[in-house]
Amino acid sequence: MPDQLPLTLKWVKENNELRLVKSLSKVNLKQFIENLEEGQEVTVTYEVLNPTGSYAQLAKIHKCIRELAGFTGDTFEDMKIQIKIRSGLCTSGECKSFADCSTDELSLAIQAAIEIGDIVGFNLH
Repeated sequence: MPDQLPLTLKWVKENNELRLVKSLSKVNLKQFIENLEEGQEVTVTYEVLNPTGSYAQLAKIHKCIRELAGFTGDTFEDMKIQIKIRSGLCTSGECKSFADCSTDELSLAIQAAIEIGDIVGFNLH
């Protein structure tokens, strides 16, 4: 089985418990668990959200880049630039570092990677 892409879920604390913010996240979590092999280990990282990009987003975009580069035969750097261009992170020949991106900008980059995957026939959903 190929590696699964990281799953990022947004939770909110209510009544001293964590609750998923979006109901669709329950479906995504269930699907993620079903795709695991018996005995396979998973790492979970809890991180408080802030306006700058999260560790989970950075990990996900880099995983998407690696998967797409491997599938298409492009280098990691070439695929990263394609994603940055498609997501609007490059202006006047300069591309913004993912480390300097906001949460929204990283979301756009992840969406751009998914779109590229759709174009080349590699499912990143």
